Amino acid sequence: MLRLRPYAPDDAREIVKWTGSEYALRQWSADRLLDCPCPLTPQALNDYYDRCGNRPDRWQMTAVDEDGRPAGHLTMRCADGSMDTIHFGFVIVDGSRRGRGYGRELICLAARFAFQCAGAKKITLVVFDNNLAARRCYESCGFRPAETQDGGEFACMGEVWRRIKMELRPAGR
Repeated sequence: MLRLRPYAPDDAREIVKWTGSEYALRQWSADRLLDCPCPLTPQALNDYYDRCGNRPDRWQMTAVDEDGRPAGHLTMRCADGSMDTIHFGFVIVDGSRRGRGYGRELICLAARFAFQCAGAKKITLVVFDNNLAARRCYESCGFRPAETQDGGEFACMGEVWRRIKMELRPAGR
């Protein structure tokens, strides 16, 4: 069972281990961390959050297990200048825990926070078409492809990845 809490700079020591290869890092960050070293360092991640993430319309969250160890991480931000739409990004789960429902639990906890605590009317995220495990995870939480697909393409390491915009609305909407 996971618990969602605000990100702490010490979490970076674990999170950077989960990004693994350059390919995995780019799939996770969509090159938002392009000026950071690969492999990603805890200091580089914390510096990025200090530059870009410490704003009242953005939150970095860490999911911790029963022992308080980080098991997952994501960011949330107001996507439309209000709390009506919250966008999830940088979603990642400890690689040693993948395939065991941790990703689903992380997303469901974050969605509950966005809807119940922040008052969001919609949650959005973007996933690459070649990340089938993540897409299945999001779909299992109720996310569906957005009606408008303007996610575009992303050229990376000699490949072209298509961005798929997904959204989730609270039950009954």
